[in-house]
Amino acid sequence: MRCFKFKKINPRSGNVIGFAGKLGSGKSFIANKLMKYGYKVIDSDCITAKILRENHEVGREVVRLFPECKSFDGCINKQILSDIVFSNTRDLRRLESVLHPAVKQECNKMINIIKGKRTIIMLIPLLIEQILEKSPHLVNVDQIVLVVADEHLRLKRSLLRLQMTKEKDDFISKRQYAARAKQKFANLEIKSNNPHFIRNILKRKFSAGRKKRRNST
Repeated sequence: MRCFKFKKINPRSGNVIGFAGKLGSGKSFIANKLMKYGYKVIDSDCITAKILRENHEVGREVVRLFPECKSFDGCINKQILSDIVFSNTRDLRRLESVLHPAVKQECNKMINIIKGKRTIIMLIPLLIEQILEKSPHLVNVDQIVLVVADEHLRLKRSLLRLQMTKEKDDFISKRQYAARAKQKFANLEIKSNNPHFIRNILKRKFSAGRKKRRNST
């Protein structure tokens, strides 16, 4: 663990903590642990999937850009879409130009509802890349946690994801900066290899020593 001016928080501090890291680094694993102690988790990947499924305006634009991803029932075939964009940087940028504004809007909407009541864990894999690239679609957070793992373990986890292949993982990983370049933007770095080590870090840094009470909101 590396700690860079990380202020200890608790489930009711009302802060927004951004979790960044590559696919398979362990962000979701740690976030799920924190949920048990009263933290609210918002996953930007889940929000993206919801937008593709329910936001008809975004869906129409995605189909216009990538007509081959439209299914017979009119829905977007996410497997075909991912095969297209995770093999061509230009196509990925085109998709992001449509999705990222909607994702930011939805994230901010959820944050505004919850902030001040519970601490929010935002899972944003490319959070630090968005900072480095000065993205207009950056979601503002109070502190940043960088989650890392040994490469062989990270890749093994990544390939367990639905529709993930070694080629897609390589393509996605090449878009991300090395952990060393990200460290100066992170308040805390957690290596997720050892579950026992993670439990100790959560207890020390996130006040995760006791589970939330049943009547907590």
